[in-house]
Amino acid sequence: MKTNNKIIIGIDPDVEKSGLFLIDMRTIDGEFYKYEMYELPFFSALSKIQHTFNEFFETCEVVVVIEQGELNKAIYVAKNAKNKSIAANIGMRVGKNFQVSQLLIEYCKEYSINHKTYRPQSKKWNAKFVLQFGIKKTNETKRDALRCAMSEI
Repeated sequence: MKTNNKIIIGIDPDVEKSGLFLIDMRTIDGEFYKYEMYELPFFSALSKIQHTFNEFFETCEVVVVIEQGELNKAIYVAKNAKNKSIAANIGMRVGKNFQVSQLLIEYCKEYSINHKTYRPQSKKWNAKFVLQFGIKKTNETKRDALRCAMSEI
């Protein structure tokens, strides 16, 4: 059985529910690493991070990888009044997600939790690709959290 003394938590921040993907690299279950997937409200995500850190920080490395959307430059440009309203609404929602990302980073700093940021990729993973990891059911938020976690492997 292959082992690696590391637990990775990938997070796709969102105002309503953030995707959280935990990979336990200490053991492999069959041909896949053990994993847990969640969609959690902000404070539940913080609680899961803190609980995982507290449980394992003395016995293995715990790394939190946070998607940081603001690392990508803005690409939406409004050309008329109707689009300006739509652009403002989109910008507001994106800005809120950026703030959730910043709060997660600040939380990790405050509690000395090893963390890294991840620049989101423009090409999304599809469900078929995720199936290669042995995951039977997922959505875009969970796939993005997986992508964050996989950046650390």
